[in-house]
Amino acid sequence: MNQLQSRQENSINFVYLVNHEYSLNEDEVEVKRIGIYTSKAEAEAAIARLRLQPGFRDLPESFVIHRYEIGKDYLTDGYDPSIEDQTDR
Repeated sequence: MNQLQSRQENSINFVYLVNHEYSLNEDEVEVKRIGIYTSKAEAEAAIARLRLQPGFRDLPESFVIHRYEIGKDYLTDGYDPSIEDQTDR
């Protein structure tokens, strides 16, 4: 079975990663991984559930949804080890 056949059988082509991201200072960003969902609607529902919880309610605009394609390579050009999070390059 090739990768395309496998993806068609699974029928999930994308996942949605929800993070809560905000700047600590000029050089640092705090990232809290909330969850991974099979639809954008599920990701938005997770944000709605958490938006009023302690900590999150102080920065409700800091929720971010990242869409990732299943079976796709990321960081294909390598990475700089001095930079902590490079997954969205």
